[in-house]
Amino acid sequence: MPAKKSVKVSIHNREYTIKVPQGAETLLETLASKLDEQLTELATEAPQFSRDELLVLTALNSLQREDELLQQKQIEQQQLKQLVAMLQQQTF
Repeated sequence: MPAKKSVKVSIHNREYTIKVPQGAETLLETLASKLDEQLTELATEAPQFSRDELLVLTALNSLQREDELLQQKQIEQQQLKQLVAMLQQQTF
């Protein structure tokens, strides 16, 4: 079992200690920083929302971006398949 390391990160003015595999500390710090930026931006745009509501909205926004990226990847894979098929037809 890989060794775990405790890393402290600050997200929206709260400290969290999270255990991650050795070597993943920088990734966690980067992701926590991005999450903190998104929460801060959303809190500025919508100060009426509670902390929990901000977290849920930020998670939903992240999932929406992930879905958009997956859709774009599928489109690009389909385009690549079509291009490969066209190239194969030209070589025969």
